[in-house]
Amino acid sequence: MPRPNSGYVFFGYSHNSATLNNRSSTGLNGWDGQLEGKIFPFIGLVPDVGGQYGSTSTFPTSHGTQVAVNASEYNFLFGPRASVTLGRFRPFAHALLGASHVSVSGHGYSASDTSLGDALGGGLDYKFWGPVGWRFKGDFLQTRFFSNTQTTAALPPASCCISDLTVGAHLRTAERSLVLGWSPARTEPGDPLPPPPQRA
Repeated sequence: MPRPNSGYVFFGYSHNSATLNNRSSTGLNGWDGQLEGKIFPFIGLVPDVGGQYGSTSTFPTSHGTQVAVNASEYNFLFGPRASVTLGRFRPFAHALLGASHVSVSGHGYSASDTSLGDALGGGLDYKFWGPVGWRFKGDFLQTRFFSNTQTTAALPPASCCISDLTVGAHLRTAERSLVLGWSPARTEPGDPLPPPPQRA
């Protein structure tokens, strides 16, 4: 597999529309971070890590009661991303797969679970100065907490994380890996040899 030789670093605000009960959605707010390494001109590999936090007063328990809880969810996803640069804009689309973890607690009650998570989505980068730009991203995120599958079509009591909207800033790395300090020039296989030194 080719080594990534350029890419993007992203950190921003994230909002999830999460269904913590079977009647309404709860907004979870948090953060999202990504690294993208370009392995081909239009294809990159992306690890995506995010955390969101919120609360609801009507969380259904396994005992048939409802309690007020604080909720937190973390997603650890990885997958390919396709993108194309059009002037200052870069639209992209990706398919990510990994693990998701949710925990709720309050008033003497607590529950947590880890499940498979997958996200299909995309977004738009806008370059406004040098290597720095803004990003808007949206995902359809599916989880399987507490032995249920959480999608927009099925909203069981334990469902979480139906849609994910993210906005923030990204930094584009150089065509070569970023290095702090100095290193002597080196050649790669196929590079032309440097010219011989000139005689005085």
